[in-house]
Amino acid sequence: MSETNRQKNEAPLPEDGQEAQVSTPAKDEGSKAAHEHSASPANPPSESKFADSSDAPSSGKKLKPEDLPTPLEPTDFESAHSSFTSFGWGKVLAVLIVILVALAAAAWVLVGNTLHEKYLQPAAADLDGQPVEDRERTADHQALEQETTRLLDRMKDQNEAFVSRISRMLDEGFYDTTGYRHADLGVNPEDVSRWMLENFDYRILDITPGNDTGTVSVSIQHRDATALVSAFYDRAYDFFNSPDALGMDETAARARMGEIYLDAMGETDAMASLSTTLTFEREEGAWTVDEESFERIVKELFDVYAASSSTPSSSSSTTEESSSR
Repeated sequence: MSETNRQKNEAPLPEDGQEAQVSTPAKDEGSKAAHEHSASPANPPSESKFADSSDAPSSGKKLKPEDLPTPLEPTDFESAHSSFTSFGWGKVLAVLIVILVALAAAAWVLVGNTLHEKYLQPAAADLDGQPVEDRERTADHQALEQETTRLLDRMKDQNEAFVSRISRMLDEGFYDTTGYRHADLGVNPEDVSRWMLENFDYRILDITPGNDTGTVSVSIQHRDATALVSAFYDRAYDFFNSPDALGMDETAARARMGEIYLDAMGETDAMASLSTTLTFEREEGAWTVDEESFERIVKELFDVYAASSSTPSSSSSTTEESSSR
């Protein structure tokens, strides 16, 4: 080992509290020349990372706490994120409140409609108080129902054409029975027809469509015309057997018979119900009533004077109330 290296190794260690002095070996002539060449104007030295002497670490100087940089404040991004988060939760809460209010309003409307349909609207029922059986609706069901409604509403609404039809039927039956026309007694047969149609009502009980034929069962509430005929005949019999009739001529007797007829109408308020069936036929895709079926029902209701008026087996008639004063 050379003398120089030995002296280096034997250099005394620094005592506590003293800073170690680091000796820098002298540069040789070649290094010095190279350094001077790099610092020449043609080769300016590059800017040091610690160009500012205040930022450069001092050689051999310890850093103190007060020399350390202070902690960074929250950045603008963090502040904006905090504000956005706070605003976003408020907005979400407002949207949830709006949704809850809308759902509550919808539920209220739904419950109100349900209660109205269940408790406020009258349940569908026939004239005997029995509910009509629910069934799946089809195009044929609807068509048969509409046609039945059209026919029976003509009676219920006292359609003029239908009133005239009943009037002719009544007048013919009355003539065949008594030998007189209603006009002979001073009675308008159309007034009798309208009386018979008062309080007329009906209810569709069942609809049965087929391929070419369909049926509709109905219950009809109507004036009990037989009670009128019975009251008239009883009073007419009493009149002809009274002393008053002996001294009257035919004109006066007819006038008196007309009065008896009108009195019987005014004092008879019996009602009856008829359960019967209408038959329909499909023609070119449309349902039309079988005329014989409809005519049979009309006669059962209004042809009270016909000698052959008897209740067919397909229908049943019940007198609900009978009163004659």
